[in-house]
Amino acid sequence: MDDTDWYCPEDKTDRLAMLYLAAEGQAVALGDMARASTHWPRILGGGGGLLSTAGDYNTFMSMLLAGGELRGQRFVSPRTLALMTTNHLSNNRDLASVATDSYAEPDYAGIGYGLGFSVVVDSAANQSLVSKGTFGWGGAASTIFWVDPLEGLSVGFYTQLLPTGTYPLRRELQQLIYSSLT
Repeated sequence: MDDTDWYCPEDKTDRLAMLYLAAEGQAVALGDMARASTHWPRILGGGGGLLSTAGDYNTFMSMLLAGGELRGQRFVSPRTLALMTTNHLSNNRDLASVATDSYAEPDYAGIGYGLGFSVVVDSAANQSLVSKGTFGWGGAASTIFWVDPLEGLSVGFYTQLLPTGTYPLRRELQQLIYSSLT
């Protein structure tokens, strides 16, 4: 993963995607925010802040889908990945039952939380076709990725639109993909 870092180096700024803000039905470019990502951050946030490419992210998702291994090299033990993708909310509750408010678009019914990933614990409660055990995460700019081990499927969707949830892209994408599987 040669293109993933905490900032965008100067020699790669021509490849940096513009970030947009949804304002009054328009997408407004946030040039200042894009320029801010060309400098080393003051804080390295464990929950976000990395910049990457679709290619690097696909490599990451492929490793997760393969149970922590890629091209013959192990990066995460199967037991550790299983722990990370297990719901850790008390009494196997879902995010809808423990969250007080959310700015994100997805309905959190049937979605648990592991160690760094959302985890589908009840597809019926989530009113989706996504398999139980699917794990992933969404980003601030309306991005999403998920890995469905049951279907052997990984999906990455990379928009650049703030705030997340401006349009119900994530749910619609899931519906389109899962309704096309045979």
